Amino acid sequence: MEVEKNKTNMMMIQEIWKDRLDDLGGRVADALIEMGDLQGAARYLESWRAGMMIGKVSEDGDREAQKMKEGKIKRRLTLLYLRIGKVEAARECIMNE
Repeated sequence: MEVEKNKTNMMMIQEIWKDRLDDLGGRVADALIEMGDLQGAARYLESWRAGMMIGKVSEDGDREAQKMKEGKIKRRLTLLYLRIGKVEAARECIMNE
């Protein structure tokens, strides 16, 4: 019983840290944009998205939450592509599922 409780607590802590890291990733992208480094922000979001694709299904199988996070990154990346004039890259970002 105690082992299951500890395992549940550890899983909750892992989810909290995953959410914190996702939030931090968004803040990094925002900071790059605010500094005017749009190309750097695009590269950062591309690598962030690629990292999410590698770990596509989380250990607990929460596919819906993973899809929401990926969608948020795709929207940010698409808008950034449009802002820097990469219309074709924006189109590909939206069209590729």
